[in-house]
Amino acid sequence: MNSKQIYHAHGLYQCGMSLSKVGKRIGIKRQSLHYYFKVLGLATRPLKKSKTLLYNHQNYTVSKEGYWRKTTGDRESLHRQIFKDNHGEIPKGFEVAFKDGDNSNLDPDNLEIITTIEAVSNRGFINNQHTVKKERKC
Repeated sequence: MNSKQIYHAHGLYQCGMSLSKVGKRIGIKRQSLHYYFKVLGLATRPLKKSKTLLYNHQNYTVSKEGYWRKTTGDRESLHRQIFKDNHGEIPKGFEVAFKDGDNSNLDPDNLEIITTIEAVSNRGFINNQHTVKKERKC
């Protein structure tokens, strides 16, 4: 790998692409790419500190979608756990939804169960992981 390739990779990284994605694009592992950046004195982004929430001796962090998820084990969503603790088990074919639509409002009275079909129709098909286009920063 020559320095021109490394500087190109660093440019992609500075535009917001992850080390893993840049590494895949140029054919090396992210650890190697990080090493090359370090050796050449190229800046890397600081690690983001995630906010954590402690509930029943379990840590939760916010996911990309805005839901609190357990940091270990099954990674269950906090709103599902709160619903179970206050209202009982969630029947098969149902999902926990927020009555007011605010997924940061974890009040047990704000949680309800709806069918999976209702949940999918509420989400719609316009803005999902397959249709949302992210703008490039560079």
